[in-house]
Amino acid sequence: MQQEKLFNQLKQNALLIAITAFVLAALFFVNLGGYGLFDVDEPRYAEAAREMLLRHDWITPYFNQLVRFDKPVLHYWLIATSYTVFGISEWAARLPSALTALGTCLLMGHWVRQETQNVKTGLLAVLASAACIEVIGLARMSVTDMTLTFFLLATWVALFYTIHKSQKFWLLAGVLSGLATLTKGPVGIVLPGLLALISAFWSKRFKATFLTPWFLIGLVCWALVTLPWYWAAYAANGQAFLDALVLHNVTRYGDVVSGHKQIPGFYAIVLLVGFLPWTPYLPAITGWLKKALNAPAESLNLARSAAIWAVGVFVFYAVAKTQLLTYILPVFPSLAVLLTLCLQDQRIWAQPQGFLPKALKIGAWVLPVLLVIPAILLVTMPAKLLPREASTLTGGDPLFILPLGVLITGSAVSAWLMSRLKPNKALVMQACTMAMVAITAVYTVVPKVNAATQGCLQDFLARVGTQPLATYEIQKPSLVFYHPAHRVPHFATDEVPELLLQASKTPAQSLWVITKPRFVGALGSAVASQQDCGRYSLLQVRFLPSK
Repeated sequence: MQQEKLFNQLKQNALLIAITAFVLAALFFVNLGGYGLFDVDEPRYAEAAREMLLRHDWITPYFNQLVRFDKPVLHYWLIATSYTVFGISEWAARLPSALTALGTCLLMGHWVRQETQNVKTGLLAVLASAACIEVIGLARMSVTDMTLTFFLLATWVALFYTIHKSQKFWLLAGVLSGLATLTKGPVGIVLPGLLALISAFWSKRFKATFLTPWFLIGLVCWALVTLPWYWAAYAANGQAFLDALVLHNVTRYGDVVSGHKQIPGFYAIVLLVGFLPWTPYLPAITGWLKKALNAPAESLNLARSAAIWAVGVFVFYAVAKTQLLTYILPVFPSLAVLLTLCLQDQRIWAQPQGFLPKALKIGAWVLPVLLVIPAILLVTMPAKLLPREASTLTGGDPLFILPLGVLITGSAVSAWLMSRLKPNKALVMQACTMAMVAITAVYTVVPKVNAATQGCLQDFLARVGTQPLATYEIQKPSLVFYHPAHRVPHFATDEVPELLLQASKTPAQSLWVITKPRFVGALGSAVASQQDCGRYSLLQVRFLPSK
């Protein structure tokens, strides 16, 4: 009977299913490999996976032919597998992120559908999760954050069922937490574990959840997934592996690592920007949640769980000393679930003049109105909004205006639908708008920004060809990925003698070096030729034996 009900709901929502499929394809997959890898993070993961594949070493990751333990191994495995199936390319390097983004959104939809017993609500949750700016951006980058988000949220959903349905879900939670740990370290078990304790206490089910043999079995499942690689990596690399593990997990949380210190309230800014286009709805979501959580209804377990996750993840990373805008990515899908539940609460719309309907209607108009300001700035002063290296771009170019025009127009239509008390259509319209913006952007703006930021480096690589290359005082991992030798030594200010020694080892006793113009003088008379392009210089550095 339940299967028949589900089938009927699927038939009734065939159009919405088709729209959802279009939106997901547009946001995550269209032209995924149509532009080069962006420095600095993408090439590191893409190249490390390539080196793993060519070395046939699936235990120790390498980048630039040096050991790299910044992150555990699972994301490298996924990219290397993608290379094996599809060949080495930007598209294959980004595919694991796109697939885990798809999995994250479908997981949120399934979770909502299961708890609400409503296919339409589940589909709306998929759309709301997929359309967040930060989700879209990181789904299209070859970095670990989307993969981690999928496994963390999958662990959280499994823990939800463990607490509210059956203790046997500890097995699934243990496996998924293990995969999260293999993606980005102990956060894969620490974060969902802490929040599960809070959720179990709040639900008054701590004893039933944790004081059971199934909990121990779940820990065994976690250990079986994670410990084999950790032990193998330690056996192969010894103390160096342990030092890296402490640095990138314990030290990174308690101290600033790699200069990633941010201003106070940094994650509040990331939240407001990353949750777009839904950010203006946050006051309404908060107001609805405060009312909803006061009700004892069992059906609100979903809202409570999504709220615990969103707030808990935000606070967990806000306390950390090292902060990056990608860290709170797992917050956005859970906020999207809360938005969906809020819009589907019929009690809100039964009183059209109440606070929540007004907050939703006003919030809907905030986005298209405020977008006019950055639109004007981008057209008139693009250097203020674009990356420094993209300063050569012209904001007045029609290719820049088109995505902005689509976004403003679509958001205005969505706001009009919300003001007409049609929340479902407003959400669908906004998600479709984001899909159209993504399509226009990935064929116009993104390749153009990539060419502006990376184009000089590609020109230099074409000039160098297969000859030896090094960098001086700049970090550009894309050079390693794209240089035929896949080996580009990096030298700092106090390493000029080592750089010249490297030049002496080349057949012509000269070495091509990419740096910035202000660093050229430090190499003195060793510079035989110089070619400038944008913010970079290509030098031919000759070895000058001492007389």
